[in-house]
Amino acid sequence: MNRFDLEIDADPVLEEAAGWLLAEGEWTPERQARFLAWLSANPAHAPAMEQVRATWHDPVLEQLLRQAAAERVVPFPGRPLAKAQPANNSTGLDRRRLLAAGLAGLAVMGAGGLWLRGTPAQAYDLSSPHGQRRDAILPDGSRLVLDAASRVTGRFGNRQRLLTLLEGQMALAVTAAEQPFQAGAGGLELEMPDGAFTLDQAAGQLDLAVTVGRLRARLAGRTYDLTAGERLLTTGDRAERGRLTDAPSFQQGWLVVHEQRLDMVLARLARYSTTGLRLARAELAALPVSGRFALDRPADSLRLLARLHKLPLAETTDAMVLG
Repeated sequence: MNRFDLEIDADPVLEEAAGWLLAEGEWTPERQARFLAWLSANPAHAPAMEQVRATWHDPVLEQLLRQAAAERVVPFPGRPLAKAQPANNSTGLDRRRLLAAGLAGLAVMGAGGLWLRGTPAQAYDLSSPHGQRRDAILPDGSRLVLDAASRVTGRFGNRQRLLTLLEGQMALAVTAAEQPFQAGAGGLELEMPDGAFTLDQAAGQLDLAVTVGRLRARLAGRTYDLTAGERLLTTGDRAERGRLTDAPSFQQGWLVVHEQRLDMVLARLARYSTTGLRLARAELAALPVSGRFALDRPADSLRLLARLHKLPLAETTDAMVLG
């Protein structure tokens, strides 16, 4: 099991970064231009390449990174780049083995923690489109997964790592560092030194679930110390503490709920629906819902929900109205 207590594939951004170094052939001007374009296309690319560079020094790659930093193509960590070195004579297979071993070691050590020291704080902003999840490695080495139609902002560096959920849902696996990771949404403030949690903002409510480690939450002057397997449901300044009955699973495309409010279930399905999802009557909002629903098939999931709870469902070309 990984830190989300779910099966997640290897990080594709890190694999892309390694691919630039391990690709066969010369660093032609065209290849150099494509690399610099890739480097600036996504804020997650620079931290991933920093991990690759820390493991294997390629003289041409070092020169390109110096150029990118000088031209401010990407915001690189404050650690100085190594001087150009003679080309390594290892075979391609040896290079792959060395790099794979080095990256695995960095993942275990949480190399991002070193990046926080003495680095000017930088703004961070990441969002996911409607109907599509997104994952990324944060500048401190922590791993973030965004549900569809979600957005976070934050600041990293100068001994600070802060993330705010503006809309939607996020899952975060926190890398250990000198400073605890701070997060929040809608008046709820979180602090975690190391571990994993999910935070969902839907239908005017917040749903916090701790899956690994310990977390401290603050809301309206009150403090809640949560451990793995606990959750906190909040509405405004009110909070209700409880136990997790199912591990959060949106990363794998499932909505698993146990006696959760119907309006919150609809809000989560709506992130994937091309048509509007609505309740016919306001009093249905608090109806408790249990079940397992496919996020990538919101219309079918809503039909299943209607059958399970014996609710009428009206469908038009632009909306599905439940109840």
